[in-house]
Amino acid sequence: MVQAGAIRSGPPFANPIQIAAITCRSTRFCVALDTLGNVLSSRTPTRGASAWAIRPVLRGGGIPPTGAVSCPSAHLCVGAGVQGQIITSTALADTRTRWKDVFIDTIKTVNGPFSQPLSGVSCPSVKLCVATDWVGNVFTSRHPAGRASAWSETNVKLAFFGDPLHPSLAGVSCPTPSLCVAVDGGGNVLSSTDPTGGASAWTSSNVVATAIRGVSCPSASLCVAVTPAGTC
Repeated sequence: MVQAGAIRSGPPFANPIQIAAITCRSTRFCVALDTLGNVLSSRTPTRGASAWAIRPVLRGGGIPPTGAVSCPSAHLCVGAGVQGQIITSTALADTRTRWKDVFIDTIKTVNGPFSQPLSGVSCPSVKLCVATDWVGNVFTSRHPAGRASAWSETNVKLAFFGDPLHPSLAGVSCPTPSLCVAVDGGGNVLSSTDPTGGASAWTSSNVVATAIRGVSCPSASLCVAVTPAGTC
């Protein structure tokens, strides 16, 4: 049986609150991100709005997350923000726990720091998380709940196409620590058996003649990707 119910409502009504991403580690724990930068979590997700705890996380209120969250264990969840933040919690047993965010994707310019939106995050284990952004960067960390310095950055689009903006990475899924699959706006699928190995560890193949907006790999033998036209 499928149940439906609103867990997020209220002002500002001119700019409705939306759930941007959700993941369920098990039948007894789900985490979601909304477009006001809040984390919603529940240990009884089928029991209606009152069963969900809401916590503001992303600094700079009103900045929506890009819609990516991954929970590799019952003790770690990692989300991606539109201002280049990684948000983490290591105390998931308590839905009142405080989440923290660190900025991993910031460029220094003459006009000050400029943050790049993160487009995806996937954590196949508590010791490896992989994130992507809209300008072709892949970020990896063996300690995702640590400081920003715990994340390494490499631009795979520059390596393949000589242009970090051609085209943007739209998401990533890692079914195991030895396989990550990313997709982009040009119909390309990028994969790596060593995601921490830098740009040379990634390969690229064009699979469709349109943009790919999301990918999910439940195992190393199956990946499913979707396009804006609704094909997969």
